[in-house]
Amino acid sequence: GLLGYRIGVAFVTALACAALSAAALYALRAPMLHLVGLDTGAAAEDVPQHNATATATGASSTFDVAKHVYLVRLASLPGVFVYRVCTGVLNGYQRVALAAGLALVYSGAEVGGVYIALHTDGDSEARLVAATWAAAGAALGTAGLGVAAVFLFPPQEAAGAVRIRLTPPRDAAAAAGNAAPPATALRDMVRDYVASSGNLAVRSILLSSSVWLMSVATGRLHRLPAHQVLIQLWMSTSYICDGFADAATSYGAKLLGAGRYAECKRMTNRLVLY
Repeated sequence: GLLGYRIGVAFVTALACAALSAAALYALRAPMLHLVGLDTGAAAEDVPQHNATATATGASSTFDVAKHVYLVRLASLPGVFVYRVCTGVLNGYQRVALAAGLALVYSGAEVGGVYIALHTDGDSEARLVAATWAAAGAALGTAGLGVAAVFLFPPQEAAGAVRIRLTPPRDAAAAAGNAAPPATALRDMVRDYVASSGNLAVRSILLSSSVWLMSVATGRLHRLPAHQVLIQLWMSTSYICDGFADAATSYGAKLLGAGRYAECKRMTNRLVLY
């Protein structure tokens, strides 16, 4: 019914946003790489020793490695977007423990995969590419687990499995508690979704901007070890913040679903304070 339709709209929206983001970033790949001091001309001019060695040994140049990493990260965007939708749906299901477990699986898979990749044999560029593939695999794999959880663990009050649909049910307006036609119900649903997810969008933009600016600053050093040290420090602090954010989102959803608004407000105030 209406629940399956809303979930279907969420998945389609996630994939559409991922596709638009990937397309825009792909079109801007040249200026993006140029911002970190990498382009076909600057790569050979700014890091001549590395590229001379790369030419002699047949290895990839710094520019080729950066382009490879950039494209792999773009390919992982659908997994990241779908994973986020799955955690939101599971929280809506009141499957708080399952949503938290999925977040732990994602973090553990990414950290573990990157760690293993960075400690394998090979030069620093090969390890960096392997770490990027590990992070992308963690995103796509966790997204698959999240989709399976959405289908296999419906809300406890639901009668049977949730059927995902992309067209509004005929009784959508009645199920939503109003007499609005399906088109109006969809518009109101999208409006409520944008309003409720605005804080998450701002948070994501700030986090992504911080790591992007850090990459620009360290990329101009042309020292991959320095970049890896800083990216690991950023990831550590990001995971600490994400732990609080995921716990608050999960528990807050449970409190709001149970109508315990005063407790949710106290939890929010305490989390912001500390």
